Amino acid sequence: MRTTYSFRKPDNLFVATNLDPQFPRGEKLWPGGGSMVAALRHSTEREPLVAGKPSPLLFELISDQVGTVDRSRAIIFGDRLTTDILFGVDSGIRSCMVLSGVETRDTLAASTLPAPTFLVDSIGTFESNY
Repeated sequence: MRTTYSFRKPDNLFVATNLDPQFPRGEKLWPGGGSMVAALRHSTEREPLVAGKPSPLLFELISDQVGTVDRSRAIIFGDRLTTDILFGVDSGIRSCMVLSGVETRDTLAASTLPAPTFLVDSIGTFESNY
């Protein structure tokens, strides 16, 4: 309750690191950080600043730390369309969907989101496939 009260104040910064609805743990999906953010969003009637994927703000922060990033040579690997792959699209870099996490070939085929640049069953097969 105190947290909700604190976040209702417009001067207090409301930052979310991600909006993932769930995350894989073994063979099961568990509630992700986005579940808590959704509860705070609803109870405070405020929108958070998303500082993690898929926000391009994260790419800007990375660039500030390491210097100018050649987007044509950058790639993000991830297992979720709504964060990892969308981060690549929104940041203007290539993306590789790894099917060892949340998404499957079926969810990828059914999605209306932009497709990843590359698709692999596991991170270890990327180099041999591309």
